[in-house]
Amino acid sequence: DKEKGYVTGDPELNKMVGRTGVAQTDLRPSGFVEVDERRIDAESTGGFIGRGSTVSIVRVQGVTLFVEAAE
Repeated sequence: DKEKGYVTGDPELNKMVGRTGVAQTDLRPSGFVEVDERRIDAESTGGFIGRGSTVSIVRVQGVTLFVEAAE
């Protein structure tokens, strides 16, 4: 449990919520994004996002970032 130090996922990913990254692959809805030169599994919350698009990180679940197209 969390009190004994067990944490699922990568705690550093939680710090990325609210930041932006770049889609390294098409997100249909899943693929990869790059944030701070780190390639991370991602899933679009709103459908297709093309490779090279800027994305906003809206939440983290386990080791997956959930993103939407940045405006």
